[in-house]
Amino acid sequence: MSLGFKEKKLIDEYIELLALSDVSRFYPTAVSKHVSITPFEAFNYLLERSGPGKEVFLKWELQCPNLDCTKIIDIADEQRSGEEIECPRCNFEFELHTTDFIPVFVINKEYKAYLKEEQEYRNEKKKLKKAPIHI
Repeated sequence: MSLGFKEKKLIDEYIELLALSDVSRFYPTAVSKHVSITPFEAFNYLLERSGPGKEVFLKWELQCPNLDCTKIIDIADEQRSGEEIECPRCNFEFELHTTDFIPVFVINKEYKAYLKEEQEYRNEKKKLKKAPIHI
């Protein structure tokens, strides 16, 4: 299913809302729940919105599969699928597979700064409109 203009606008507004908050990253599932679309549809649209000079960047993270832990694990680039990984928090050992990685979208810091600056400008403009004019 292709997303319509309404869903795309809702996603863009959601990204803007997150960018104006303290949130620095989010999962496609959060977008899918907010807009009532599938995670696959959310991921594909976010992928279109990601990259250099865009609102978000795609990052892949590895979470500990131990459900009592779920720590995000940093791994070296040279580690490959099929290797044993140990969680630094709970010491759970597991074999690394490409399916273990989870997509997360990181909000571009420049985009966050731009939106906050724009919001401050709009707030100042509103204050000026409300100020009394004496002739």
